[in-house]
Amino acid sequence: MRPAAECPLVAALLKNACALLPPSFAEVYGLPLAEALTQGALVLYSDIPVLREVGGDIPDYLDPTEGPAWHAAVIEYARSRSRKREAQNHRLASWPPPTWEEHFTVINSVLRKL
Repeated sequence: MRPAAECPLVAALLKNACALLPPSFAEVYGLPLAEALTQGALVLYSDIPVLREVGGDIPDYLDPTEGPAWHAAVIEYARSRSRKREAQNHRLASWPPPTWEEHFTVINSVLRKL
């Protein structure tokens, strides 16, 4: 899979999105989250451990089974003066995008222990 930066359409969609909203029950790594944050997109995502590992405290996390909470979050983010959206924009400025080098350093460390 190529990163969003190498896929102009994906990068443009993420850059111009109000937010990425994928309610999910399981993720292997959270690549859509990392790509969205790298492109500066705001994110509402499921509250599962791997996503917190990738996104830290930047996204707003929601229980994937709480439909009313997702509805309320979407409505809040759609408001022109959304405090939550402004707060996430502020947090996003400090997000360090992961690199493949860092990823494989972790992978190699785990493999050496096997």
